[in-house]
Parts: sequence; structure tokens; C-alpha cells
Amino acid sequence: GCHVIKPRTAFNRNMARADGLDHLCRTCRSDYWACTYGVGGAKKPRGSTPKIQSVRRPVSLPTLTEFELGYLAGILDGEGCVRLRYSPSFREFSPEVQVTNTSRAILDWLHTRLGGSYVNHRAASERTKQTWRWIASAHRALAVLRICLPYLVHKRRHAEIILQFYAERPANKERHPGRLALPHHEPHASLYTELRALNRCGPPPTA
Repeated sequence: GCHVIKPRTAFNRNMARADGLDHLCRTCRSDYWACTYGVGGAKKPRGSTPKIQSVRRPVSLPTLTEFELGYLAGILDGEGCVRLRYSPSFREFSPEVQVTNTSRAILDWLHTRLGGSYVNHRAASERTKQTWRWIASAHRALAVLRICLPYLVHKRRHAEIILQFYAERPANKERHPGRLALPHHEPHASLYTELRALNRCGPPPTA
């Protein structure tokens, strides 16, 4: 504002304020709308301002040694969860790699070398230890699966399904490779069903 003392008639009404007046005088308000919508208060035509589109680039992971890649694959095979998270509200899929463990040193190593998020999963109790969880999702999850795929054993098929799932995505989804909004059509339906069966807890279903 101009910070000049003016009479009440120099202000527009604004019943949402305690004094019933706008906090800007008519002149300052006119200048504000001119800067926002154009000279003279006319709204700028659509397309006159270039739209800036956010493009998420693939995650670049540090180069790991053969020993580190084997160590990472062993952690994922033994303690990891490789899954596709589905959001019914947005009909979107998102890859996710999780490691839950009571050893904070392991999760510190994952977080330092690969990034991702690192949360306190469950507090300690009289019968259980405190557990932490490391999570890599979207772009980062795909990057992790790509580098450790040749070293995986138990979770190898899990990783292959997710990588194939995203290799089949349409070209117009290249801007958002971490998320994929698709109906359950082939080949995605079969891949998603197979991965859910691999991650199902408990004994296998009887025929």
C-alpha cells in the first residue's frame, strides 16, 4: 500500500474485515489488479503467460561397488518388500521398495547410499524391539531395482514385474514415470495380479 492516511471514502467496502473496509485504498487496489490482470484491470488473455510445467527427472544414484550391490540385493531378498502401491482415488500405480529392520545401522547405510525416506516404524515394547523402515518410491524405487536386478534371487521376479510394468507404459506418461494412471488392461492387469500373489502373506491357496 501507499501508507498514506486517507478518508474512508478512499477505500472500497470489505465486510469480511472488522472495520468494513478494504486494507488497500482504491488507487493501490487498482494498481494491484493492473499488475495481476493487465493494464486497466483487464484480464490477460489465455495463453499470454507461458505455463511452466514441472518435469521430474529420473533419479541418479551413486555408483555402487560389486560388493555393495550384492549387499543391497541380500538385504532386499531377506528383509525387503517390493510392491506396486495402487491408489483407488486417483487410479494411480506407484512402485515402492521397503526395508524394515531392527538394525538402525542397515537403514542408515541404505539412506546414505540410496536416499529415500527413513521413518520410525514401530516403537519398542516389552516383547519386541524398535523397528525402522526405509522407503524408496516412484523414480527412486525404479532406479534401485534396475541396479540390483542382476544380483537379486528371491525378489528377482518382483523387480522384473515392476520394471516390465513401467516399460509398457504409454509414451504420454514419460513425464511422470513414477506414477502411472491406467485401467486394469493387459499386460498391466496380469503383472499386477502376479505381483500381489507373490507378496501375499500366509500359506499358498489350495486348488
